Amino acid sequence: MRATFVREFEEYFHTMLGYVFVSAFLFLSGVFFSVNNINTLDAQFNTTLNDCIYVFLITSPLLTMKLLSEEKKTKREQLLMTVYTPFSSIIIGKFAAALAVFAVTLCCTAVYPVILCVYGSASAALIVNGYVGFFFLGMAFIAVGMFASSITESQLTSAICTYGILLLFLCMDLVISRIHIGAAAAFLRWFSVFERFKQYQYGTFSVASVIYYLAFSLVFLNLSIAVMGHRRRGVRNLILAGYTVLIAGCAVVCTLAAEKLESQFHLRWDLTDTQVYSIGDTTKDVLEGLSKDITIYTLYQSGNEDRTVSEILRRYEEESRYIETVNIDPIESPFFTQQYESDGDKIENSSLIVTETEGEEFRVISARELYEWKLGEDQLYATGMTAEQRITAAISSIEGGRQTTAYFVTGHGEMDVDEEYYLADTLKSDGYKVDTYHLLYNETELSPKDCLLFLSPLTDLTDEEYAVMQAFVKSGGRAVYLINPLAGDLPNFNRLFAECGLRLQDDLIVEPDSENYLNSRIMIRPGMEEDHPALASVTESKAGLVLPRCRGILYTEKEGAKTEPFLYSSGKSYGKVDPYTETLDREEGDSDGPFILGASSAAENSGARMILIGNSDFVSTIDNAKFEGNIALFMDSVAWASEKPESVVIKPKSLVSAPLKIQNTATGYRLMFLVIAVLPVSLLVCGTFVWRRRLRQ
Repeated sequence: MRATFVREFEEYFHTMLGYVFVSAFLFLSGVFFSVNNINTLDAQFNTTLNDCIYVFLITSPLLTMKLLSEEKKTKREQLLMTVYTPFSSIIIGKFAAALAVFAVTLCCTAVYPVILCVYGSASAALIVNGYVGFFFLGMAFIAVGMFASSITESQLTSAICTYGILLLFLCMDLVISRIHIGAAAAFLRWFSVFERFKQYQYGTFSVASVIYYLAFSLVFLNLSIAVMGHRRRGVRNLILAGYTVLIAGCAVVCTLAAEKLESQFHLRWDLTDTQVYSIGDTTKDVLEGLSKDITIYTLYQSGNEDRTVSEILRRYEEESRYIETVNIDPIESPFFTQQYESDGDKIENSSLIVTETEGEEFRVISARELYEWKLGEDQLYATGMTAEQRITAAISSIEGGRQTTAYFVTGHGEMDVDEEYYLADTLKSDGYKVDTYHLLYNETELSPKDCLLFLSPLTDLTDEEYAVMQAFVKSGGRAVYLINPLAGDLPNFNRLFAECGLRLQDDLIVEPDSENYLNSRIMIRPGMEEDHPALASVTESKAGLVLPRCRGILYTEKEGAKTEPFLYSSGKSYGKVDPYTETLDREEGDSDGPFILGASSAAENSGARMILIGNSDFVSTIDNAKFEGNIALFMDSVAWASEKPESVVIKPKSLVSAPLKIQNTATGYRLMFLVIAVLPVSLLVCGTFVWRRRLRQ
């Protein structure tokens, strides 16, 4: 076998064949690299690697078409029959030589990742993983080419057969994307060589896929050995067919066993920089505490599944025996979603439905909610992955029981929820049902478990609305009030707050010491009662908390209410009586600090809960909400008021990489010229020199 390997490998580079193959591969892959990476300044290598599949599909017959067909054409096959050397060692030697040439070719393309690393911050782990997957895929292609070469004497026929078989596997992927019978699509997908490569392409290393490629290659190598050897031993075609079925069956069994072991022992690794496919400690804690069976339905057309979401759901199943995922093809089962639709809202394709298997609780997560989006010049594009946050929050919500509805109250000049969409999205991501509510003009009856959110009301409650709120509070209702100084005097609101011993002050709080403010003296860094539940996430993550434009809150003890201030200003702070003042300097008549900026209150008899914060600007814009502690304060305030067991907070995982830093167009053109022309032409010239020199010898 070693002698065969050395002879075949040297023959590739003692003739023009090896140089033509490597040069052709470098030229075509260089074109794709220039278009996908240099031209777009994209540091992600996976797109180019995917295109290289088709490059190798086109060029691979150059490696394999002569390996065995030439033995037949030159009658060396008959000579080999007379020697003791087994055909298996000859074929494996030839296969290893072709595989070595392919490996050399991949090493030549290493210049692409080097360029990405020099001009950007490409992920080395992702690139290496992609190359590993591509190597095993190439090994499978070469094994197919070996088999095609074994069944014919013509190199041209061998090349055509190789194309035919590989195109058949490629067409299998196209059939998968158009077939709407789930079992059939799953069966074909399992056998797809291209589908398994995508795991490596997008950052997952799978031991089972390595076993699959090895088994796939061994099947075609054994077929080649059987075809070449049956003439020596006079084996009948029926026996050859039985042998083929046997080795194919063994390969399937080995791959299935590998997949079972991979799932059981977690032999599947997420190599992405931000661990996109992995689940964190928060999710693991939620899954560990599960006591209910949860079924997650995915609504993907067969063959069009979201690979990232499917990979994440696989981790949920591996982590907990209570989790099961089932895909429902909306074309195959068009009426399945009707049982989960309410209020005329149709569930879109590609959504997830998280349900209690033996109960009635369910949560719907739309496809849009699984990602974080940003508006580009002409379209939306995904910048982050929020699937883990959404799915874990839904599971936690179902485990906890009834879903809490967070109502954004309207009618008093409050913030527009449609404009401040990120607040609603954040609540939904934590398992809340979100809606708007007018205290007088609304047919929905409030439940004590509902939570009303007053976000920066500018006008007071009417007497009728005050009566509605008073009845809601007495029945055990929950509410969060965020009120800034510009709202002025709000007597009916203060009547509600007075029952808890609280009252809003009409002033604008100013901090004179720079250690207590950020950028401006009215952007306050408040003192905190770190043990308070409304500050749990802020304290745990040690996040920054900034409250722009605050008003103070007065507190007096009230019987029957447990009121706890948890945010306050420093002792050196003072309050401007006129919130529209043109100066922040201290003037006569300004009130002395410290001031309460936030307080919670729980009624001992009715169970009513409320949080009052003398500020709304901390979440009124995306820029303010970007302070990690700000959004955490909002979420934990709603969680405490609604008695949600625990707020699930999982940061989105970035899907965006930094662009290449190619300074000017001329540099880009030089790099394109290098990979498209210089590398392949140099290799071709070198090969021509070697070939002509050997001819003269």
